Amino acid sequence: ENSGDSNDSFNNKTILVGEEIETCVSSITTKSSEIIQDIEPTSSSTSFETFFQLINCNDPPSWAPITDSIRVYLVTQEPDQGKDADFSKSMSVDGRRFSPYWFKKTLPNNEVIDRNWLIYSKNSKTVFCFPCCLFKSNTLKTGSIACTNEGFSDWKSINRILDHEKSADHRNHFLQWKSLENRLKNFQCIDDKLQKAILLEKDRWRHILRIILDAILFCTKNNLAFRGSSTTVGNKHSAKYFSLLFDCTPDVSHNEQMAEVIRYVDIDNGKIIIEESFIDFINTEEKTGDGLAMEILTKLKADELDVQNVRGQGYDNGANMSGKYHGVQAVILNKNNLATFIPCAAHCLNLNGVHAASANVKVQFFFDVIQKIYTFFVKSTTRWKILMDTLKISLKGHSDTRCASKAQAVKAMNFQIKEVFKVLQNISDSELNLETKSTAKNLLQLINFDFLCLLNIWNQILSSIDRVNQALQNKSLSLEKASNLLLGLKNALQEIRDTTMEDNFTNATKVAEELQMTWRYEKIMEISNDFEFLSGHSLTNMNSHDLQKAASDLGLKYNEDINTAEIVEEIKDFKHSVLSILPSIESVTFLDLLQIIHDYKLIDRIQILKLL
Repeated sequence: ENSGDSNDSFNNKTILVGEEIETCVSSITTKSSEIIQDIEPTSSSTSFETFFQLINCNDPPSWAPITDSIRVYLVTQEPDQGKDADFSKSMSVDGRRFSPYWFKKTLPNNEVIDRNWLIYSKNSKTVFCFPCCLFKSNTLKTGSIACTNEGFSDWKSINRILDHEKSADHRNHFLQWKSLENRLKNFQCIDDKLQKAILLEKDRWRHILRIILDAILFCTKNNLAFRGSSTTVGNKHSAKYFSLLFDCTPDVSHNEQMAEVIRYVDIDNGKIIIEESFIDFINTEEKTGDGLAMEILTKLKADELDVQNVRGQGYDNGANMSGKYHGVQAVILNKNNLATFIPCAAHCLNLNGVHAASANVKVQFFFDVIQKIYTFFVKSTTRWKILMDTLKISLKGHSDTRCASKAQAVKAMNFQIKEVFKVLQNISDSELNLETKSTAKNLLQLINFDFLCLLNIWNQILSSIDRVNQALQNKSLSLEKASNLLLGLKNALQEIRDTTMEDNFTNATKVAEELQMTWRYEKIMEISNDFEFLSGHSLTNMNSHDLQKAASDLGLKYNEDINTAEIVEEIKDFKHSVLSILPSIESVTFLDLLQIIHDYKLIDRIQILKLL
């Protein structure tokens, strides 16, 4: 609702973007001026800024006189070799000119390296030795490659470059160059602390300028006036009544912060809308409902928001926030019985879905199998490629706290269970390593008829929950719509329980038959039942009548291999023989019994060994 007696608490909540940018720019301008004024020029006749503008890294004649400051500057800038120059302009009267071939050097082993010390000056059309120009003595002849004033341009004697390269002076100057370059990079000079401080200052102001440029680009892209604009959170026309939304979360520095948001009804161009306005972050160390409630009430008072005008509360489902007796909602409700608490419907539904998926041991195992299959493929690029060559949609993992992730994982598995099953079969029969094949076989055993039934059922359940959960997060959702959505979901789940179970069973049976899963299961059980009475456990616990019946049934089934009339007595005799050898046969397996027959040479007495 709107009211003429609007709460004045919103009046002073103003964010002045333009003023912030203007203040920052002014600070940078002032600081930059101070820095420039504090820097002493390297030459008495030239200012610091103008001097370095005059230095051309490609033209050594412009470097004179070379001081330590100039030398450091040139080393940090690296030489401009002039490789992109027009060398035809260097042609002499005899038709010779400089060739870019000389920028390379071929070693005896035919390896080609760069002459990174050689500079071709575009201005003087001559070549220079960079390190010798920097560290030369004053005794060099005019026309030398190391002469800063003229350089070398006698193209007829261009091979003198090779002689210079082999000279002791050049080698010493080259080492001086590289040594200084390395010390500058590693801050190992006398003024290393000063250089580090200058570098840090540069980086700081570059960062500030980057922030200003980002702000300018943001204003430009969003068509915002650069001169500044103000956004007021509430004014005299804002609603008197409002709802509270508080949510606690740790920030990147692991400090607990509580976000303060209010929701209210507003009128925008004659249209009624529901607005949410972020107010502030509250740093808190409280964990109890009473402590958090006191911090919230203190913050509301500081913001000049009257708790008596609160008409709704919305928090997560933690006991300290939504607890019935000592939660934040209960404390505020005691101060204002009209501040109705409404739990977050989407959060509640998510919790219901997650808890339903973990309420039963068999269901927990089902979701564990889905995660194991996903993990098996995702942990190997080879296995993942084999899988994705077959599937249209990739498998998904799921989270223990998000119902939506479980819905996606089950949907992807249910849609492609046949393909996943066949890929696992192919891997188990492949030439991959033994561990991979063994894991694939174990996963195949976990995909049984029960798994297929649960896959169908949970796909329907989680899909229904996920659709409603997405709808509950709509910004324009009303309380009535939320109630209708939840009621519809309840009816849908009841329908799944009451009417679709038979269809799910039929679908699972069909898939199992296509994968020959039922036949395999029945065949294994059939063979196991035939020979079960020969295990140590059965020989110990079965009575004589049951043992005689099981032996007779086996004799009838394998009548060409076993004499039915004799097998019963043989089994009884074998039982006593084994008991005389071992004190207990409760845990003895078929293989152990076969080993006893072999070790004690009972083969002539035990006819059934021929069948085994």
